[in-house]
Amino acid sequence: MARPRKKCVAFVLLLLAVYVVFSLISLHLNGDEIVKLPDKVKAQEDAHSRLSHVLYLTRPIADRHAKNGLKDQRETDVFLDVEGHNKLSANGLGLSKAENTNLSHRTSQEHKHKFLFVFRYYEQLGRATSNLIDLASLAKYNNRFLVVPYVNNSRMCGLAGGVSHHYRKVERRNQRKYASMDEYFNVQYFNLNLYSRGYSTLRHFRDLESHCENRFNIVLHFLFQDETFKKDTALWYRVSEDEVKALYKQVKVHDGWVDCPGIKRSSLSKQIDFKVNRYICVDPEIIRSARELEDKVLKGARCVAIVQWRGNGYERVHFPLDSSISQALRPSDFEFNAQLVKIARDFVANTFKGKFIGVHVRSERHVERKGLNVTIRCFEKLATRVRESQQAIQVTEVFLASDLTDYGSDTLRNFAGANERGSLSQLLMKFLNKPATFNPKGILYDTGAIAIVEMNILSMATRLITLGGGNFQEWALALFQKSHNNESKRVHRMCELI
Repeated sequence: MARPRKKCVAFVLLLLAVYVVFSLISLHLNGDEIVKLPDKVKAQEDAHSRLSHVLYLTRPIADRHAKNGLKDQRETDVFLDVEGHNKLSANGLGLSKAENTNLSHRTSQEHKHKFLFVFRYYEQLGRATSNLIDLASLAKYNNRFLVVPYVNNSRMCGLAGGVSHHYRKVERRNQRKYASMDEYFNVQYFNLNLYSRGYSTLRHFRDLESHCENRFNIVLHFLFQDETFKKDTALWYRVSEDEVKALYKQVKVHDGWVDCPGIKRSSLSKQIDFKVNRYICVDPEIIRSARELEDKVLKGARCVAIVQWRGNGYERVHFPLDSSISQALRPSDFEFNAQLVKIARDFVANTFKGKFIGVHVRSERHVERKGLNVTIRCFEKLATRVRESQQAIQVTEVFLASDLTDYGSDTLRNFAGANERGSLSQLLMKFLNKPATFNPKGILYDTGAIAIVEMNILSMATRLITLGGGNFQEWALALFQKSHNNESKRVHRMCELI
């Protein structure tokens, strides 16, 4: 009888040992969850690539969802949450309607997160991306999530249908809707970069709807100082310019902020279909830190929206980088949509026989500030420098990207008509002896996607010569330097205007 008992005890001890080993392994795996994220993200990217084998932005927007059979992007995308887990929508988990409802209700009751939403991001792709990074720093102060913006023609916006109250003229019907941000960026890695550096991270619009229950506690309007913005404010909220001036005076004697119920006259709440408890105007020249904004205005509000976000700088806000951020991010730290990068690589492989010189021209500031004659003289200096470089390194082929094309900077149109831009473009092509250019016709429709392709082509050049300046050019330059181990001798900058 003793031998069977010994066997039984030994068997039980063996089971306990196996349980302990597996428990330790499980604990180790859970502890390493965030470290393993890149492999998971890569798997998601591959799956997404197989789903969207034809780039969304290569077609007019009306055809995009129908072509791939996709539903609303908010319901199908995979996002990375701050705990480091990949979060699918309840619909993506294959739950029944009843289970889905119960899960949503349980989640909303147990985990109420804070959110920061922006209706309108100021400026084009280069600055808009920098502004988004600045916003992620601001949101970090009181642990608010950001809502991922939509993109269209180098612009960012909080709503897929765009935001309108007479700020911009209505574009053609098939260009009015905004696309998912992953048409420009690898959003999973974008979020991972934000998280790893200590910034707040991006969440779906549907999460905002769920956690905020379609209500904003506060909508902020920053009172920037430039005269154009003051006129826009009067137009947006259907008030006189004298009333706007009075508002600016009022906020200065009320500690930098004041209630602005007049914002109700805009159509913002109707466009997003949210209720708003309170509208507040803030003077960014008085309230100059996230802590001041939180202590004086937000006071822990869970769901906050900003009418227009300009980021940090002159005639913008002045919020320091959040103390929890280990190292500031730049636009060049993020990865682009892989299919846009492939378009750039294919163009280089099919266009050039070997090495080539990249040229980027930002003429807008010269045309605006110096006039056409000075701009043309800068073009001549640029052409001379290109010829000198060709002779010095024995490279004849040249690639040109500029803001003079129809798909270039939309703000240049404020200072130069179509005929002027066309004449300048022809002169530049003549001075540079007809360099290669990227023609997006039949390939891409979105100016932001085109700009990203051109930026990647420039990064593959053996030398980079620039004219002008600006956020986009700095981004292109940073990508080029990253591709060439920061060798400064490969870069020549001409006629810079800050």
